[in-house]
Order: sequence, then C-alpha cells, then structure tokens
Amino acid sequence: VRVTLELVDATTDDIVWTNTYDREMRDLLAMQSSIARDVAGQVSVELTPEELATLAQTRQVDPEVYETYLKGMFFVKQLDPESIMRGMEYLHETIAIDPREPLAYAGLALGYNTIGHGVSSHDAFPKAIAMAEKALELDELSGEAWAALAEAQLYYDWDWDKAEKTFQRAIQLSPSLDHAHAHYAYLLILQGRNEEAIAISEKARDLSPVDPLWAGFTSWLYLLEGQFDEAERVAEECLIFATTLDLCRYSLGQIYSAKGEYDKAVAVHEEIPQGDPFRNWSLGISYGFAGKHDQAQLVIDAMSVNSTPRDQFHIALAYAAMGDLDNAATWMNAAYESRADWLPWVVHPNSYGGAVEPLRDHATFQAIVDQMAIPAAQPNAR
Repeated sequence: VRVTLELVDATTDDIVWTNTYDREMRDLLAMQSSIARDVAGQVSVELTPEELATLAQTRQVDPEVYETYLKGMFFVKQLDPESIMRGMEYLHETIAIDPREPLAYAGLALGYNTIGHGVSSHDAFPKAIAMAEKALELDELSGEAWAALAEAQLYYDWDWDKAEKTFQRAIQLSPSLDHAHAHYAYLLILQGRNEEAIAISEKARDLSPVDPLWAGFTSWLYLLEGQFDEAERVAEECLIFATTLDLCRYSLGQIYSAKGEYDKAVAVHEEIPQGDPFRNWSLGISYGFAGKHDQAQLVIDAMSVNSTPRDQFHIALAYAAMGDLDNAATWMNAAYESRADWLPWVVHPNSYGGAVEPLRDHATFQAIVDQMAIPAAQPNAR
C-alpha cells in the first residue's frame, strides 16, 4: 500500500511538506500511526498522552483475519437468529486464525448481546461480558469492546453508574460507533435525562442514517417522552428503510395504544409475520387493550411454553392490559428474577403503550421498581 501526502498553503498554493509511505498490507496500522504523528507535527497539533498511546499501537493485521471478522460482523448485524449464528461462526473462525485479535472478541461480545436481546438463552449477556473483557485484555483502547461491555452492564447488570462510565469511554475512544450512542440513549432516559437521551439517539441516526434499527429506537424514546406525533413519524421512517424489521411495527402499534387507538394498534401488530417473537410480544398487549381477551389469552399461552425472560415480561404486560393485575404481578416478578432486558423502562408512563399503568400501584410492581433503583423513578429525578 502506498499513500502520498501533501500539505499545501491555501493562500499561496505552495507545497509546504510532502511524504510518501509504503507498507505491506499487514502493517497498515503502523502506517496509519506514522501518518497521524507526522501530520500532527506538521500542523502543530499537540497530541495528548492517550492519543500518543493509541498511535503507538502498531500490531500487525492479517488481511485474512480482518476479512473474516468483517464477514462475521455483517451477519451479526442482520439481527435474525440464523444470520447472527452464522456471524458468530465467522468470528470464532477469526479467533482460530489469530487468538489475539481483539476485534474478534469484541464482535463476539456484540453478538452475544444481540442474542441476549432476542429469544435468548439466559447466559448470553454474561458471555458478552466475558468476551468484552477478553478484548480489553488484548486492547484496552478498543471502543468496540467498551461499547459491548456497557450494553451488557445496562441490560443485564442494571448497574447504571458503571454503564454510564463505560458508554462514555466507548464513545470517547470511538465517536462514530452508532450502536454505542443508541444504547447510551436508553441509559440516559432511565436517569430522567429525556431530552439528552433523544438527542443522543438522533446522533446514532446521524451516524447511520439508513439503519432502521436506530429509527425504531428513537421512535420508542419519543413515545416515552409523550411526543406521540414525532414518535409516529420516526416509526414510519423506520418502516420505509426496513419493511421486515418488526421493531418498527412493535413501536408503531404501541404509539397507537398510548393514544387510545387500540384497533389501529391491533391492525399494525397483526402485520407481524407468524413465528416472529415480536408478533406475540406485540399482540398480547394490543389484544388486551382492545378487549379481545380470548385472543390475548391464546397469545399468553403460546408465550408461556419454554418462555424466555422477554416472553415472561410481555406475558406480564398482556395480563396488565387485560386488567388481570395479580397474574401480571406474578409474571412481572418472574421477569425480574430472570433479568428480562427490557424491564427497567417500565418506570416511564407511556412505556409499552401504557400497559404498565394498571399495574403501577400494585405492591409487587412497586417492590420491583424499588429494587432496581432506577434514577428516573426517584423523586425529583428530572
């Protein structure tokens, strides 16, 4: 690889400095560091000790390793279970080629987080933490690893203070990580910092404007804030970019529920294909609100078989929407015990289309909220 640089005086068009860099492909990190140091010196930028430490990293990169890593990340980010597992296989292959490649471990951490958010095994998030920590052992300046660790601390450890510091570290090291901003926004809204949360979520959309996932994330934050028109607009944008991403329909239907438009919520949620977990997670609530209790019970029965933590949580919400508060409280406690990843956001009035509201004064629910010690649930949080 050859890179030639010229520094030109814009007022005179005189060439002030020029240099040519030649490296083998595996030495690209070393070349990048040399260029950065030289350019900083030529334009009189004083580098911080941490920036110098980052530039000192000149480990070799095997092109085969990096290509396999990129394949793995492509499939992990497709979000459907089959693609995620295929991506994880590529990442394990990356480690088999080079057991000291930190990006591969960080990628596996992201993959386990993604599994943890879906129809997960109960140990997905702990595995994500282990992989992130392994990546940081190999490269403590890996923004990807810090971001994956923060995500698990947020959705599984429920350690709000630690997660915030970890997210901030990830964004400091890798400011362009869209997923770090997106998940950090969900921590901020738990802290009662709603306007800041929406701004950070919009930042994730700016970083990756055609990724529908972040539109779905942002739409739901507008719902929590009670900005229903904006929430609906962004949810519809989500559907434009990905007609098959059912987080979009999940969010849009809950916006209708929060507005009291229950038939519209049911219609949107019934568009989610059979077999997609989002269908049951959505329809249990919307059927309950619409007074279609027999249909809601069928959805609950389906989710009760080999239920995942997120199934347990949505069973609780469906019972709450039907007005069956004791069953709702029982399943909500089960979701708490299994650390369902979406549980903490019940502190917000509009969450899950308002399904939590009938349950809010129940002693079991109040005890769960108290145990999670969510800042937004504390007096004067905002």
